[in-house]
Amino acid sequence: MFGPAITVCGHLAIRAATVSDLETLKIIGLYLSATALFGVAAFPNSPIWALLLLSIALVTIGYGRLA
Repeated sequence: MFGPAITVCGHLAIRAATVSDLETLKIIGLYLSATALFGVAAFPNSPIWALLLLSIALVTIGYGRLA
């Protein structure tokens, strides 16, 4: 159910990273972290933990703390 939305967020993140749009990366990271938290709560043994780590990295990059 979340697959297409996560795919679109991934494409938008790549686009934002190529033009150095940190605000968009931060917003995408926040959306993905909310999605990942729901996924981890529902399926704790799934690989959604990787999405949670990726979303934290995007938020951190969006705030200019990691690059």
